[in-house]
Amino acid sequence: MEMVRELFRMTYICQYTDKEIFCLGLRTRDDVSLFIREYFFDNASELGTRRGVFTKRVNLVWSRVEQPFKRVENEGGVGVYLVERRFIRRPITYIFARSYDEADHLMKLFFSCLFPDHVWIRTRFICFGQPHDVLQYNAKVLLGLEEEINAVAKRADNLEKELQLKKTLREVIVNTQDHILENN
Repeated sequence: MEMVRELFRMTYICQYTDKEIFCLGLRTRDDVSLFIREYFFDNASELGTRRGVFTKRVNLVWSRVEQPFKRVENEGGVGVYLVERRFIRRPITYIFARSYDEADHLMKLFFSCLFPDHVWIRTRFICFGQPHDVLQYNAKVLLGLEEEINAVAKRADNLEKELQLKKTLREVIVNTQDHILENN
């Protein structure tokens, strides 16, 4: 955590590489906010009079990690890439690649049949790592897909029951009409 303490020094001279700062995992201002709340304020939900100090620390740290983080994210590297739909910010999957070009190639190779207009999906560099690191990231994606599959199956069952009810109702109405017409 020496690195984090360095980020708060007023006479800040960056002695860390962009890659080291990227590996902190502070991807957004919200990540910085959550980190500082946990690290300095014991996860307090109400900051009260300490709100100003909290905001100042978030702004200071974010101003120092934002550009190095974006540089590494834009360059990519050997590691894990996120495949996601643009504008939806929901992971489709995580893949291992050595560069953005390889990640884009894998994305088009495996997902162009699922998403024909592949310009609407993109890759984003997540972290440096090894091929087996993809497993931990995809575990959450697979769990979410399993929940979605179960929800769709439940909806399909409900729709099947509703369809059967409508067909039965139609038969009852036709039989009732026939009965009325025969007796009159």
